[in-house]
Amino acid sequence: MKSEVKGVDFVVPQVPPEGRMNHSHIYIKLIDASKRKETNVEIAGQIRKILMKYKDLRYRVNIPSALGGGGEAQFYPIRGSLLGQDFNKVVELAKLCTEEMKKKPGLVDVEPGLNLNNPEYQVRVDRQKASDLGVRVIDVATAVRLMFLGRR
Repeated sequence: MKSEVKGVDFVVPQVPPEGRMNHSHIYIKLIDASKRKETNVEIAGQIRKILMKYKDLRYRVNIPSALGGGGEAQFYPIRGSLLGQDFNKVVELAKLCTEEMKKKPGLVDVEPGLNLNNPEYQVRVDRQKASDLGVRVIDVATAVRLMFLGRR
């Protein structure tokens, strides 16, 4: 990629450990902005064009925020969440939203962030009943964690 895109200093692929083989990351260090003609947005566009060639690849080119911050916040200028009781309906709506957003010229790397490898379970504790029975919420959380993970 370095030879194909001007303004790139070096590229480091980050291969995930065994067990999470459904994705990987590539760290791309750019040459200092004062020593290149291309902006980071232009370089990101060039990288997207290269990645588009791979039809079975889902990709996202992230430009970290100049304001700093940490975690996912720096990579998602806009991030929405669809929540609902009916999983199939949420998936259907996510696909519709994604297709509509892809039609907007200013939006790039639009994709539904559905990851079936990490399902979420929510347990709502009736705190009054638990209190009446002398059960602490932390005890319920520990029991649920033990049932799902098999360890503390």
